[in-house]
Amino acid sequence: MRQTLQNKNVSFIHLHTHSHYSFLSGIPSPAELAQAAAANGMDALALTDQHGLTGAVEFYDACQFAGVRPILGLELPVAAPSDGLRSGVDALVLLALDMAGWASLCRLSSALQTNPEGDPARGLPFEHFADHTTGLICLTGGVRGLLTHFVSAGQESAAAHYLRRLR
Repeated sequence: MRQTLQNKNVSFIHLHTHSHYSFLSGIPSPAELAQAAAANGMDALALTDQHGLTGAVEFYDACQFAGVRPILGLELPVAAPSDGLRSGVDALVLLALDMAGWASLCRLSSALQTNPEGDPARGLPFEHFADHTTGLICLTGGVRGLLTHFVSAGQESAAAHYLRRLR
């Protein structure tokens, strides 16, 4: 039997949102995002700016004021694992589950910003990323991510291996 969402109280939540702190990727301020979420009846909203947590406190406070549950996150470039599957950088979206997750986000953001290579576009080494994932949920990077690349290229075993590494 087919079920529909008709007459159900279902709330949509954006889990990958950029503010103006993501250079060339977001226009609204964290406060404007929180206000828009409240105006559209969203119960929660995630802020996942690229490379840093600059707007996280402003976002948290604005969500509290607007009555929206803030989900703190980060879009983090991570270099592909050094196991020969594929080279390149994957943009993973990380969401904090709790204070341990917030601490992990802070460590990862700081590690990226203090990268001795000086270029966040190179991404954090996968192994460094894997050492700081306590309390985090990882989204796979979307249509430009490594997982999508593997699946669309028919490389199911590589996709499964990559998912195991992410887990």
